[in-house]
Formats: sequence, structure tokens, C-alpha cells
Amino acid sequence: MEPDVASAAADHAAIERMAVAIAFRGPDLLEQKHEPGASFVFSLLKTGPHSQESSQPCTIDGETWFLGDTRCDGRDEVLRRLAQHGIDVSAFASSEHLVLHYFAKFGAGGLPELDGDFSFALWTPRERKLIAYRDLTGSRPFFYSDRDGVLVFSNTLQAVLAAPFVFRDLDEQFLADFLLGSPHQDPNNTVYREVRRLPPGHLLESVRRKIGHSVPSCPFRRSPSVRRLGQSDGAIPRTGS
Repeated sequence: MEPDVASAAADHAAIERMAVAIAFRGPDLLEQKHEPGASFVFSLLKTGPHSQESSQPCTIDGETWFLGDTRCDGRDEVLRRLAQHGIDVSAFASSEHLVLHYFAKFGAGGLPELDGDFSFALWTPRERKLIAYRDLTGSRPFFYSDRDGVLVFSNTLQAVLAAPFVFRDLDEQFLADFLLGSPHQDPNNTVYREVRRLPPGHLLESVRRKIGHSVPSCPFRRSPSVRRLGQSDGAIPRTGS
């Protein structure tokens, strides 16, 4: 069921507030996009020398859309493996496009094979399906909240909290574990009860109201080099059937 006029208006208003929350991260561009069943906001800080898309969400096939933060290392190896499967990609392709090509060929299970810095979502409107991935080192966060069939996510906590339907009730168990220095603190939790954090090395999948986590098999990889983070994002896909 597509959102009605009232829910679409609520999404637009929420995205406006989320845009304000992430504006400080990207002085080079702040844009919003609204599609049937989903709304997105993206801010850009141009960095170098790695190639990056100047607009998000972006796509290579009109089917799967990328939104998030990425730096793909070992580009030659990625291009070589894609070429082995008959997929020719430009050596100057952006990291976002490399991820999209790799996902299109190898699926979500292939994402841990990529070296780099990743915290992103892949949205497939036709299936009303969203897959989010955070790399094993977890240098870039991924926050989300799911309420009444609406999934809100961002790499900026304040952007998720900016959505008016996300309550700010504190998570007392999180606070107790934090103050006690508990070694068993749940990596999924945040200080806010309704806001969750995707743990490093995990996938999140949302399909028509159902959300699940998984840990894809991950070969040993060297830690990616530190970079200046250049993108911020937020989105409100409606996951109702």
C-alpha cells in the first residue's frame, strides 16, 4: 500500500527537519528527493582524491539506489573481479557505482569482500526492500528507527531524532550499562530507546514491515585507512505492504 496524502506530507515535513540536522556536514550540496514510498535527504562535502557522486541517491540501472557513505579501496581488484564476470566498469567509476555493480553481481553476501569504509543503504523501490550495510571496522555509524511501518535512518543521530514520530525516551538499560562500564553492552542500542545502531559488520534488511539483522561471512581484511568523511544522509522509506 502506497502512503496516502497525509503520510506523504508528514514524510516531506520530516525530511525538511532532517535536512536541517545534517546541513552542517555538507556545505557543497544539500538536496531532497521524494519518491513513491520513500523520501531522502543528502548533504555533500567534496573531498579527494577518491571519486564520489555529487548527488544521491544514485543508481546504475534504475532498479537499486545507493544512499550513504562509502570509500572503496582496492579498486583494481574490484574491477578485475567484475571483469572476470563480464562486467566492464570504468577505472574512474565512483565508489558508489563500484558498490552498486558489485551488489548487482554478487548480492548482499558479497559486500564484506569489499575493502574500504562503508555505511550505506540500498533501496529497491519495486520490491519495497532496503538493505543497509556497515563495514567491520565501523568507523562510520548507521542509526535507524522503525515505527508504525516507517523506517528512518541516517549516519547522523540528530537527523533520526529530527523526525517528529521518533520519540526521545531514554533507554535506562543503556545508561546503566554505560555508567557501570558493562562489557556486555548491547551494540545495537543507543541512549534513546527508539533509536537503534547497526553494529559493525552487520546487514540490516527491511522488506514490507519486517526488519532483520544478519552477519555475512567476512574474510579477513586489512583495516582501511582513515579518511575525511564527506557525506551525510537520511531517509524515510515506508515499509508497509
